[in-house]
Amino acid sequence: MNFSSQMDAEKVLVVHSRLTVVPSKPSPAGKVHPLSLLDHTMQLHFVRSVYYFSPPAAKTSNQMIYDMKESLCKTLTTYPIYAGRLRKAGDGKWEVKCNDAGVRVYEAKAHLSLDDWLATSNRPAESELCTTEISPDHTISPVAIAQFTVFKCGGLAIGFSWLHILGDPNCGTLFMKAWGETHRAAQI
Repeated sequence: MNFSSQMDAEKVLVVHSRLTVVPSKPSPAGKVHPLSLLDHTMQLHFVRSVYYFSPPAAKTSNQMIYDMKESLCKTLTTYPIYAGRLRKAGDGKWEVKCNDAGVRVYEAKAHLSLDDWLATSNRPAESELCTTEISPDHTISPVAIAQFTVFKCGGLAIGFSWLHILGDPNCGTLFMKAWGETHRAAQI
């Protein structure tokens, strides 16, 4: 099976849950992160990354997702910019209000095994593992979104997307690294 269009991927993936994960500790009142001139050149589009994991040996995928959401809460305390919302500063430039509004989290199921997915997916299909939310009012939209997709075999994909204005792919990778380290420390 080869995914030739977004519609093919939609038949294979079903999103069944949407929620918001907030930091485990509140950010200081009134905290704002100004964005640089370089940040502003990136505009308001999303960068995406997808990470694949074999079926967990000791836990169910649902327990793994629950634990990942818990560790995301802790990570957002250190990286409050990802839980904030955009707003216009007095000079008309974008800044991030660190208001703990949270990261949007989607949970989905795939009707294929992870191996089948990896063997047959293409770029349009893979984008379905990493949701974005585009709204005309950027002040209410999340600046970062995570998606957990459980495959038929129990394998897991974690998609993470964030507004490029917050950081480049290296910044997103550093956030994911911190999230993974927080998760591993919680598991010891």
